[in-house]
Amino acid sequence: MKYIFQLDTLFATLFIFFVIVGIGSLPISFDAVDPVAEALKDFESTDIVFNQLHDPAEIAVDENIVLINIGEANRATIAKQIDILNKYQPKVMAMDIRFIKDKTPDQDFPLMMAFSQVKNLVLGARMYDLDSVKDITWHSLETSNPKFTQYGVNAYVNVHTGDANGGGFRTTRRFIPRAKMNDSTMLSFPAKIAQLFDSTKFEKLMQRTNVEEIINWRGNIYPDDLMKSKFMVLDVEDVLNENFDGSIIKDKILLFGFMGRHLRDEFHIDDKFYTPLNEQLAGRAYPDMYGVVVHANVISMILHEDYINYLPNFLNALIAFILCYLNVALFLYIADKAKIYYDLITKIWQLVESIALMTIVVILMSNYNLKIEFTFALIAILLSGDLTELYAGSIRDIFLKLLKKVGLT
Repeated sequence: MKYIFQLDTLFATLFIFFVIVGIGSLPISFDAVDPVAEALKDFESTDIVFNQLHDPAEIAVDENIVLINIGEANRATIAKQIDILNKYQPKVMAMDIRFIKDKTPDQDFPLMMAFSQVKNLVLGARMYDLDSVKDITWHSLETSNPKFTQYGVNAYVNVHTGDANGGGFRTTRRFIPRAKMNDSTMLSFPAKIAQLFDSTKFEKLMQRTNVEEIINWRGNIYPDDLMKSKFMVLDVEDVLNENFDGSIIKDKILLFGFMGRHLRDEFHIDDKFYTPLNEQLAGRAYPDMYGVVVHANVISMILHEDYINYLPNFLNALIAFILCYLNVALFLYIADKAKIYYDLITKIWQLVESIALMTIVVILMSNYNLKIEFTFALIAILLSGDLTELYAGSIRDIFLKLLKKVGLT
C-alpha cells in the first residue's frame, strides 16, 4: 500500500509518460515497421463492435430514406429522375452532387425546372481551406451554380476522415454537425436534411452541442443481397422506368448521389470511403461505402436519436494516468520484493490487463453506446513494465538525489 503514496511512484509514472510522448514526437521513420504501422494506425478497438458484434439481422431497414443512384447520368437525365420521383411527393430531396459549370441549355434548363418544383431541396456544397481543426473553421466554399442554388439550400458534404481535405484514405467514424464558414455557421448535409424532415430530432442533435459526433452505423447497401441492405436504393434505370412502388417515396427523404455506374459496379471507388463496416479492418484494399450512404447512416442516427456518447479527452487522459500509476506502484513493489520473478509477473499482468481493458471498451460501446478511448492507456500499460524496471534500476537514484536536495526525503 505504501507504494501508492510514494513520490517515487509519481516520478516513475511521469517518466513513463515523458518517454511515450517523447517517442511519439520524434520525426523518425522505421522502414521495417512502417507497413505494420500504416495498417494499424487507422484502426480503433471499437471498430470490432460494428464489424463483428452487431448482428445485421437485428437492424431494421430505415424506411425514411431512399437512396437514388445517378450513375453517369447527365443533367437532363437527373432532371427526369427528379420529375418522376417528385410525382410521389417526397418530403425532402437532397443532392450529394455539385452542378458547378454552365452547360448547354438542353442540360441546364430541364434541371432548373425540375428543381423549381421540389418542395424541400438540399444541394451539396464542399468546404476547403480548413483553418482550425478544433474550431472547425473553413475559408472556401464550392457550391452549385447560382442558377440551381436559387431553388434550394446549401449544406456541406465533407466526410470527416481526419484528413483536412476530407479524402477517403482514412476511415470515417465521425461527422461534424455544423462548422464555421468564415464568419457564419453552416450545417452539414445530414443535419440540414434532418432539420427539414423532422425539426424536433434536429433540435435534439443541436442540444448535444458536440463539435463532432461518432457515427452509429446502421449498415451499407448490398445490391446482390437486398436482405442485408439497410436502406432502400433505386438505380438509374429503376427510376426512369418507374420500376418501384410509389408508396416508398411519399413523405420520405430521397438522397441522390453516385453509387457506381450502376449499383453492381463493385470496384468503382469514386466518392467511396473506408468505414468500420469494412470486411477487412486492417490493411484494407478497397473502400467499402459510398459517400451518399455515409450521409444516410448519419441521418438515420439523428432521426432515431441513436447517438454514441464519449468521454472528453481530459478524462481519457486521467484514466490512462491513474491506471499507469497503479501499475507502477505494483511493479515497483515487485521490483523490490520479488525481482527474480519480475518479468514473468509483469508480462502476465500486462497481458491480462490489456485484454480486460479491450473487453470493457467493447462492452461499453456495444451495450451502452459509450465510447472510452483507451489507446494511450494501453500503450502506457504495455510499456510500464520495462520502463518501470529501467526506472527502478537506473533512473530512480537520480530522482532520489534530486528529492534529497530539495528536502523532500
